[in-house]
Order: sequence, then C-alpha cells, then structure tokens
Amino acid sequence: MTVPVRAPLLLSLLLAFGCNQLKALAGGEADKAKPAAEGTPAKAGEHGGEPAAEHARGADGTPSAQGAEDQGKKSAPGDATSKHAKGDKVESPQRFGLPFAHEASPSEPLARARGFLAEVLGANETQVAKGKGHFAPFIDAEAPRTTVVACADSRVQASAWDQTPENDDFTIRNIGNQVENALGSIEYGVQHLHTPLLLIVGHTGCSAIRAALGKSAGLSEPILGELAALKLPPARKGASAEAAMTEAVIANVNAQVATATQHFSDLVHSGELTVVGAVYDFRNELGKGFGKLQLINVNTNTDPTRVESFLKAVQASPGVAGKAADPNVEERVKKILERAQRAFPAARRPDVTVSSAQISASDLAAHGQGGH
Repeated sequence: MTVPVRAPLLLSLLLAFGCNQLKALAGGEADKAKPAAEGTPAKAGEHGGEPAAEHARGADGTPSAQGAEDQGKKSAPGDATSKHAKGDKVESPQRFGLPFAHEASPSEPLARARGFLAEVLGANETQVAKGKGHFAPFIDAEAPRTTVVACADSRVQASAWDQTPENDDFTIRNIGNQVENALGSIEYGVQHLHTPLLLIVGHTGCSAIRAALGKSAGLSEPILGELAALKLPPARKGASAEAAMTEAVIANVNAQVATATQHFSDLVHSGELTVVGAVYDFRNELGKGFGKLQLINVNTNTDPTRVESFLKAVQASPGVAGKAADPNVEERVKKILERAQRAFPAARRPDVTVSSAQISASDLAAHGQGGH
C-alpha cells in the first residue's frame, strides 16, 4: 500500500502538538506547587485547572454541591495547602470517627462502652414512662433539702442514703469529697437553694486518700493538683496499713466539715445550716455493717456520745422539742382533767382533745403524772 506524502507530515504535527500539551500541563502543576511566598499562589477555588467561579458555582450561579465538597476538602485538618490570605495554615478542629465497628471481645473498651450505653437508653425509657406527673413538682424549680459533697468514686451513689434523691439532693462530687475545690457549687446549694443541711460523705477504701498518703505514682499533674488540698495527719504509730487508711478517711471527713463550718459559720451559728460528716462503709471496716452510712461529725462535734445523742433526736418520733411521743399520753391527760373536775366540781369540764405531739413529759410531771 502506498502512503501519501501528507500522512507522515500529519503524524509529525500530531506528535508535536501532544508533546506541547504535556509540557503545558506539567508546567501548570509545577506552578501550583510553588509556595505562596514566591509570588503567585494558586487560586483558592481552582480544581484541576478549572477557574474557581466555574467549579464552585452551578449554571444558575448558586454554589454547587461539588464545589462545596472540594472547598471542604481544601480546609480539612492536616491539609498543608489550606492557608490564610497571609500564607498561614488554617487551624481546624480535629474530627473523629464514630465507633461503628463490631468488637471481638466483651472486655474491649468499645464493647464495654456500647454495653453501658445500651443500658442507659433502656433505663431512661423507664424514667420517661413515669410521665409528666412524676416531674411536675420540680419542672420549674428545684427545692432540695440537702447539699451533698461526696467522693466521685463509682461505688458511692446517692441511692446508698436516699432512695428518692430527685429534687432532694443537690450533689457535688470530686475525688476525696473536698470542700475547697468545690466552694462555688457548695455555696450555690447552701446560699441560693437554702438547703438546711450540708452532708459531707467520705467512704472506706478511698483511692484519693490512698494517693494522698503517698501512693500517687503514675498520676498526672491535674490529678495531683486536685489532691494537693487534702491535708491528712500522720498515720498513728503501730497502726496497720488498713487501719491507717480508715483513720485517714475519717480524718479527711472531719477536716472537710471543719472547713465548711468555718466558711458558713454565720449560717451554722444562726441554726439555718447543719454540717454533718459521714463515712459510707461498704467494706464494713467500722464494724457496723456493709453499706452502713456512719455519721461521725456534727458541726465539728466528733465526741461519740454527743453524736449519738444527736442521732437519737433525729430518729425520734415527732414531738415537742424533738422528744419522743408517749403512746399513753391521751389517757394521762384524761386523768389530769378528771382530777381538775373533782377539785372544782362547779366548773364546766372543757371539751378538748390533746395528742401526744402537743404535750411533753415535763408538762405531765408538772401535774403529778410523771409516772405511768
């Protein structure tokens, strides 16, 4: 077959044109790679050599989805070519993925987190099922009776001392049940919510106390900084490690009560606030029973006899001045009235009804009815 003379010439022209195009493309990519400080930075909206306006906007002039996507890619974290007008790198917040992958073992962190969250969602459905009536009393405002300062230990929960803590316990938690580290929150409960009781709860086996006693290796600076406020006395000479630990827990509760009582001294003196220190003993190290909440301090009074008297007054049935009601008081009052009737036969017998909550033992003794 005879090839016309024009064919080789045409082929040569096509090859030359292709080489020139390749050189132009290579030169364009090199220009885009140059630093902005050397002269001509790449336009912010360029994509594959296309003008920014054409790529970022659609035919109707509105921003296109592809343009927005590419713009987001250029400003993504770690993109070294994303810069401010002055050439500085744009600081973007880190983005993290959602852990959808299935775990291989139930002991893996992801498995434990997923299991807990599943329980949380299920438990919350029970709460939702209570309906509006349950929440109506405290929808608009809270009216707690106590401000609680407790350790953040997961083994110490409000259910140990209050089965219905909602709208009753204004609770602050931190490591070591500390007052100084949480004075703002405590003041809010005492001075703004006007809780008449400030309850400070420590617990046996407290890791914060253990760390404050010297076993703090491996703890970070923020943790050590929070523990620095714990001031504990030296261990009792001859005390076992376990006894020293329990005594330190008690000493810390007493120290926190002292700090709180001093801080709110005006309210304590006026009787508007009572500061109580307690130890939640889920290890039964105080010998009163596993899970016992042991009250050990009332307004800095730690004498066991005085604390016990306080507890008896607290637990007594309602009566005059906190005294226990006498189940036979109605009969005794009746006898007093009969004696008065015999002494003054002309007088009209009063028609009265007196309950045990309206009369004290001293009143009865004054009328000669001190005994049963």
